[in-house]
Amino acid sequence: MSFRYCGQFVALDNYKHFFEECTPDILDEIRSAVMDDTDISPYIDACGDDSYLLGQIRIALREHIPSEFLDARLTGKTIYNIRKCFDNGRSADDLLWYITPKALKVEKDVIELLSKFVLLGTNISRVDFTLVPKQLVPVFLKGLYKGFPMWLLVDDSSKLDIKSVQILMRGMELGIDIQPFSSGQWGRDAMLLLFSYAKACDINMILSYINNKFNIHQIKVLLDLASAGVPIQRLCVKDSSGAPVYTNFQMYELGESLRNGVDISAMFSPKLSDFEMAKMREAALAERAAQTN
Repeated sequence: MSFRYCGQFVALDNYKHFFEECTPDILDEIRSAVMDDTDISPYIDACGDDSYLLGQIRIALREHIPSEFLDARLTGKTIYNIRKCFDNGRSADDLLWYITPKALKVEKDVIELLSKFVLLGTNISRVDFTLVPKQLVPVFLKGLYKGFPMWLLVDDSSKLDIKSVQILMRGMELGIDIQPFSSGQWGRDAMLLLFSYAKACDINMILSYINNKFNIHQIKVLLDLASAGVPIQRLCVKDSSGAPVYTNFQMYELGESLRNGVDISAMFSPKLSDFEMAKMREAALAERAAQTN
């Protein structure tokens, strides 16, 4: 019951002499390693005063966890999670991409969080977490755990905040193509408004007509009209810069004309005020009523 340290054998009768400057907790781990005949010598100095980390490595060595997972730069909780992955028959190989001989690719607390979700059965292989801002890592992992394609957001993750990612996850849950929103150019209010109408109309269709230059008032009018079955494509005309040519008031009047079956080509002109459009619609409705009578 011993192991070699700095070329000498460490045993129960001399381990305190070799490690007299170590804390009592570290000494307990060294004593347990001697009794278990477990060679923890490569990790003693690297673990410093972190007895929990040293203890987890000691147990992992006894459980024959592959050495590439046993890195003293990791946290004890990470080693514990890796051990439990092996206990449960889960692969922890995706974690190895973040552990290189020269350096950890992400901070050790990020790897700890990754290991927690790997233990839960989350597939993290499609997201490069070196590209994800640290503050977004938890919400990305929660999304992956729920089965959302969070890799779609990686390239634009530097432009997003936690709340925006959560809103985009809501869009994923509703089956909406969130690619138009991932650039960070859409406001939260606009996204929330669009997603709130997901059960009333085809949001993907609406997104094919509008862009982030439509303000929330214009979007609300278009959503209400689309929910009522009114075709909105003609209301979403844009100028050369991509901005809508109609105001929300004009969109409403034009939408009402379509809803009422009054399709007057002359009305579809952004040069007209909403008042002028309304007068034309009312006149057309009055004329139709007179003809039917």
